[in-house]
Amino acid sequence: MPKSRYDIMGPYMLRTGNMGQRMMKQSAGLQVNLDYSDEADCIEKLRLCMAVSPLIYALFANSPIMEDAPTGFLSTRGEIWSRTDADRTGLLPQLFAKGAGFATYVDYALDVPMYFIVRDGRYIDLTGERFSFRRYLDEGFSGQTATLSDWDLHLSTLFPEVRLRPQIEVRSADSLPPHLTLAVAALLKGLLYDETARREAWDLFSSLDGTWRRQIYQDSWRLGLKTPTPEGTLQDTARHIVALARRSLVRQHCLNEQGQDESIFLDGIESSAASGTTLAEQLLAAWSGSRTEKLALLKKHCGFTL
Repeated sequence: MPKSRYDIMGPYMLRTGNMGQRMMKQSAGLQVNLDYSDEADCIEKLRLCMAVSPLIYALFANSPIMEDAPTGFLSTRGEIWSRTDADRTGLLPQLFAKGAGFATYVDYALDVPMYFIVRDGRYIDLTGERFSFRRYLDEGFSGQTATLSDWDLHLSTLFPEVRLRPQIEVRSADSLPPHLTLAVAALLKGLLYDETARREAWDLFSSLDGTWRRQIYQDSWRLGLKTPTPEGTLQDTARHIVALARRSLVRQHCLNEQGQDESIFLDGIESSAASGTTLAEQLLAAWSGSRTEKLALLKKHCGFTL
């Protein structure tokens, strides 16, 4: 009997891709959770976050090194996730379809193969064959029938760029130095929590067809802000997005004790958007010297002070 979820996920990921183990042990991201008011608001926000996910990868790319060598990717984490498990990762193109709703996400989740269920504190492995939650609902498994807790657990094992658990969780940003950790949340709050900003942001992505959307997404963790788009590059898009998020946060007028609004948290990424140079590229440019010198560089780059 497996003792933990990782006893099941690890071996299963060896069958679904070639980087699942690296995802679990050699990657780190920064996730942002957001709320919504009703179904229409949720789908609008899910759709926009899916559309923006390549920009999040590009603007916050910060993982170009693995095992002491450049990988060829500015966000190696993005490449790792793309080679982990196609059933439960990536974009959800069905959310861009007209009429998408909660049922669209539920249908997606029902058809993803299950990892496990838990009974009396013990994990029961369901990975012996491709066994979806939809099938589990119809057939049960080894004398067990589906419960709401099983569904809740299953939802926690889905890893698309944006997921419902039940809040909206945006998963595309790399782990960042402390001075930038609030920039992702500020950017997304600026885009999503203001109707004008949400509409203006969607206008930048709404004309993309599925082919362009997939290509930009797949290029984003390799090329960063240099990723081509129909209108130029993701750097051009980043400048627009950061500016409209800043205007939105000013309008939202949430002030700290010094009377500053939350747009201050975007200060650290405006230079990247303006120059087109990501944190990853800054690290690559300085990557040289002895092992000790590289370790010191990493500590400084990551903002460690101890």
